[in-house]
Amino acid sequence: MGMIRVAEISIGVMSRSSRVVGTLFGRNRQEYLADMDANSMERVWHGAHRKAHEKNWSSIFVWAILGIMSISVLIAAVPK
Repeated sequence: MGMIRVAEISIGVMSRSSRVVGTLFGRNRQEYLADMDANSMERVWHGAHRKAHEKNWSSIFVWAILGIMSISVLIAAVPK
């Protein structure tokens, strides 16, 4: 009997926490997408794609700089 009550409480807490997460961002994702028309969906997609592409190039640049620095440290560490 006690285990069933614990399960009911944990299920209630989980459903309440998912509602809190849904309202944390203002609205649920389904409601947000249902309010959008085709043009705004397309603008959102292209904007997100462009930001992802820019982030990709910046991370490539950072990794290239780190690689060059590590190679120069290795070259400097070689005894002459």
